[in-house]
Amino acid sequence: MSLREKLKAHYDDKSMGQERIDKLGAIAAAADRARSRRALRHSLVFAAGLLAFVAAVFMLRSNDVPVRHEVAREIAQNHRHDYASEFTVTDYETLRTSLARLDFVLDAPRRHTRGLTLRGGRYCSLQGRIAAQMRLEDGAGRTCTLYAVRGDSLLDPSEEVVVRLEELRVRLWREGDVLFGLACPRPE
Repeated sequence: MSLREKLKAHYDDKSMGQERIDKLGAIAAAADRARSRRALRHSLVFAAGLLAFVAAVFMLRSNDVPVRHEVAREIAQNHRHDYASEFTVTDYETLRTSLARLDFVLDAPRRHTRGLTLRGGRYCSLQGRIAAQMRLEDGAGRTCTLYAVRGDSLLDPSEEVVVRLEELRVRLWREGDVLFGLACPRPE
């Protein structure tokens, strides 16, 4: 008998019975179920953590002071780009007609634009919302930029915020459901 045949005969006697194979299969299946439960538990913990993170970010953003400054910075950045007006107009009624896609009624603001002359306007966006951008000129020929966007939740009607950003002063206020932002060069 060859070595190969001797080994085969030896190990044929040592084979596992079906009962032992079934028991090992049951142990492996139980281990797979435990691994699946652990994976599910880890996924649920990750989802809960992600939900807590999103809630924390939302709560932080609902604190109006940082959002107001964020809006003021965006207004200042748009002002510095010095975009050309799409519509060269000198009265708000004509501009309102020209900017018909706005989701609010664009009226002349009642505050902070005395002594400023409307020179034109265009569509823009603020915080991802459609907005109006208006070019105004003061008596010295300096350009100011006025922004109007639906924004009834950012400020109370009686509130006003002034943010100084480098060479600009940005003033935010609300009239009705419209948030206005006026960016002008800071007075010397």
